Amino acid sequence: MNGLRLARLSDLAQIMDVVKDAREFLKAQNSGQWRFPALYLVIHRFAVRSDYHAQGIATKILQAVELIAGERNIHTIRVDTHELNIPMIGLLEKNGFAKCGEVLIEGTKPRLAFDKKI
Repeated sequence: MNGLRLARLSDLAQIMDVVKDAREFLKAQNSGQWRFPALYLVIHRFAVRSDYHAQGIATKILQAVELIAGERNIHTIRVDTHELNIPMIGLLEKNGFAKCGEVLIEGTKPRLAFDKKI
C-alpha cells in the first residue's frame, strides 16, 4: 500500500484544516484567493482605441460584460492585469472590482487579480 486512499466524509474536518492552512499560506505570500469560488466569467483581453479614451466606453464594456454574465446565470467576473496598468486598475476599482491577490503565470511577472460578485 502506498499510503494513499480516497477521502471519506469522516475526513472532512481534517481536509478543511488543510484548506485553511493553504489559504493562510497563500495570503502570507500575497497570492490571495479568489473571493467567489463559484462559476465565473473571465476577461482575458480588454482594450479601447486610444482616440476613444476618457469617454466612458470602458465602463460601458464592463457593464455589457456584466449583463452577458447575468444572462448566463454567472454571478462572478474575474480579471487580472499588470501591476503598472494604472488605467485598468482604476477602471476595475471604479466599477466595483476588488483586488484579491496575484496570478502567477510562468515566465511573466505576477499579475494583480481582481474579482467582482454581480
